[in-house]
Amino acid sequence: MRARTCLSSPLSQLALGAAVLLASSSGHAATPAPEGLETQLAFGAGSWRARSAADGEDPITYLYTGVETVFFVGLRQRFESGLSLSGETSLAPSVLVGRDIVSAGSTADGDRGPGSFDFSGDLALRVGWHGGFGGLELGGALVEVPGPEVLLPLAGKERSLVPSAQAWVGAPQVLYAWGRLYAGPISGLKETTLMAGLGHNGELFRTEAGFLPEVANVSFDFKARPGVRIGLDGAAAWGDEDTAKVDWRGLLRIHIEHSKLGEGLY
Repeated sequence: MRARTCLSSPLSQLALGAAVLLASSSGHAATPAPEGLETQLAFGAGSWRARSAADGEDPITYLYTGVETVFFVGLRQRFESGLSLSGETSLAPSVLVGRDIVSAGSTADGDRGPGSFDFSGDLALRVGWHGGFGGLELGGALVEVPGPEVLLPLAGKERSLVPSAQAWVGAPQVLYAWGRLYAGPISGLKETTLMAGLGHNGELFRTEAGFLPEVANVSFDFKARPGVRIGLDGAAAWGDEDTAKVDWRGLLRIHIEHSKLGEGLY
């Protein structure tokens, strides 16, 4: 009788409810990296701008504008121990639609102009560990993006081998903080290669929002059937000193948790 009276108090019920919620956060489906094999697919379109100088001693610097189609495939296996192995690739072919002179010079770039093709993409591999209240993945990525003005450690190269990492900490079914570096879809909108923000991962829907100076990335997906989530991912970058245009990217996302495909509807 004493135990029943204690559990029936409002404070005890609140504490018990919080304990159950947090305990479920460390289970199979609630963490940002579920146990078992998961597949992420995304495709969409976007626009980008990049500065590039012609070859020569006194080059002309151009501001290129491109429109692109983006494809992304990611695989991750998380074992019972929490160890995870992940690999992903992005492919974003684009067409140049504009070329403006930013600074004058005597050497012109005659090879690239409106109508010519460009390419962005990556191939990344990471190893990590995920628990009930946090996770970390570290690895490397071979990345190609348009233009030399990209985030370190690319150091001005259009193609380079760079670190790839992502991490999260918190209670996923309530609120968690996340960050990534050269992880996820890589496209001509290279400002999103470094991003951090907050997220919520519930049974019926998942949402993340990341904001850094002059760039934002928001995603939302919902449960279409057991083991399958469908959603949208939107990103935008602004703040270029030479133009007021906003670069953007919109993706349709499909997330599959293979171990849950055979379960019945909730």
